[in-house]
Amino acid sequence: MTAFSTLRAIPALASLVGALLAHSAVHGQEFPSYQSTFRVKYERTMTRGDHKPMRTASEVDVHLFSIQTAKGRRVIAHLDAPAGTLPLDVALGGALLRGSKLSVEVESPTGRYLSKVLPTLTSELIPRDRTEASSEGTEKVVLKQSGIRKPAPLSYRSDTHPDDAACVLYARSLTSPVEVKVGTTPVVLSEYKHEAKLNGDDFRILEVNELLVSTRGTDATALETRIKIEAKETAFAQIEDGTARAILQQFDALTPMVRASFPGGMGARGKDANKQLDKLEKLIAKHPQSPLRASFPWLKDRLLAGSMQGATPLATFDGLPGKKAPGFALEGTDGKHYDLDELRGKAVLLFFYTYT
Repeated sequence: MTAFSTLRAIPALASLVGALLAHSAVHGQEFPSYQSTFRVKYERTMTRGDHKPMRTASEVDVHLFSIQTAKGRRVIAHLDAPAGTLPLDVALGGALLRGSKLSVEVESPTGRYLSKVLPTLTSELIPRDRTEASSEGTEKVVLKQSGIRKPAPLSYRSDTHPDDAACVLYARSLTSPVEVKVGTTPVVLSEYKHEAKLNGDDFRILEVNELLVSTRGTDATALETRIKIEAKETAFAQIEDGTARAILQQFDALTPMVRASFPGGMGARGKDANKQLDKLEKLIAKHPQSPLRASFPWLKDRLLAGSMQGATPLATFDGLPGKKAPGFALEGTDGKHYDLDELRGKAVLLFFYTYT
């Protein structure tokens, strides 16, 4: 018997399920505080004309703490991966969910990884009336993970999952392209597909696959970006109120340190970083068993690096002069792709900058 047929065939059971799920709805209603872990594969491929595609990929564990508060639902995310494979700027961050709007409030100014991933993993963003019964329809929604602020026309459907009758299939797709202009440059969202496998009892996301395809520019200079996200839940547990409050207090205490550790010219330097380090050491001593403790070593390394800047910066690069530079590929301001391996034997000047 499927999740849907159970609700339809046995009214008494449906009433019981409804009572049990009274605390687990969306759009302003309560949902139990919980923690979950997703194994997330993130892949971005950028292609311009006939140039060789530039591909970046990562596979990390995203630990989510979703906690209901008076101001809305707080979502705290911590990323964990083997050394050297973690995206540089996104180890810890947080967002606020009010109704159907998710606002990422703490994340690095570069990469914006959480802005792309959290909307895909947040179960509360799926309207409950689309999961408790088989349904289909259309809507217009701003897909923040696409970077385009214009509402996108989508079709959606939900039904019993074809591979697991105890679960629900929820799918959305773009019905027509969305075009905006950034300055004078056209940006088009040409494809969006989202397919999620939901638990048939509480309708939380168990697995999800998402694809976003957008194009910036026109003709031969157009840059196509494909973002593919695959995620699967590997752990789940509800959080008691006392533990939830402690996690929020610790994250709020960590937030200034997180902001100070981010790259892109936004971090603390010198004495400011040392002050944040002192606060972090005290927090570690006070909460040695914190659920957020996996972020402590990352923050310490970041803040230590910041505290060294401004004194004797050349000492940081003491072992590099005369050594072979690591290979890399970058896009220049002229839109062309440059591969260091193709420039061997030539003098190369790299100029990094940031702007808002």
